Amino acid sequence: MYLLNIHQCIGDSEMESFVKEAMDAFVCPPNTEIEDFLKFKAWDFARRHFSITYLVLDEEQRLLGYFTLTHKNLYVDAAELSQTRRRKLKTFACDSDGKEENMFNVSAFLIAQLGRNFAYGHNTGISGDALMDMAMGKLREAQGIVGGGIVFLECEDEPKLLNFYQRDPNNFFLIGERNSVHDGKCYHQLIRFF
Repeated sequence: MYLLNIHQCIGDSEMESFVKEAMDAFVCPPNTEIEDFLKFKAWDFARRHFSITYLVLDEEQRLLGYFTLTHKNLYVDAAELSQTRRRKLKTFACDSDGKEENMFNVSAFLIAQLGRNFAYGHNTGISGDALMDMAMGKLREAQGIVGGGIVFLECEDEPKLLNFYQRDPNNFFLIGERNSVHDGKCYHQLIRFF
């Protein structure tokens, strides 16, 4: 397996064609938002430097999965966190200008998308844990260059997804929820420390 940063393919017509063909063949029935992002937004977001999408390909250049990374400023209400997590969060955050005692302003790495390809049975080609490990590897590289210590993501209110993100080795923990006006869904907000 190897990773292909789609941003590095911009301007190379042969690579752009290969990437677009691979992206068009991506199928993710459990979550069409993952599929739609890759097919309709990932290329534009990479071109505009909003986020970077990495394709995970096998030795035959078949797309097994992908993840998209960026950064995000967020406010974390730490009132419900344990003292240990609150202390650790404080080392990576600014307070909210004295507005609220347990509210922290955090600059975090964001795993914006993470999905496996179900086309041609490829969802068996890579596990979710392996995909997450690759995403975290790229974030560790970024951390070594620019600093930081928090990774953020959101997921739909699905017990299977929550379990995936919260269990070892992924080790994310809940910090809140967001109700989307766009699609009416509830999204759980999770973070983890490096």
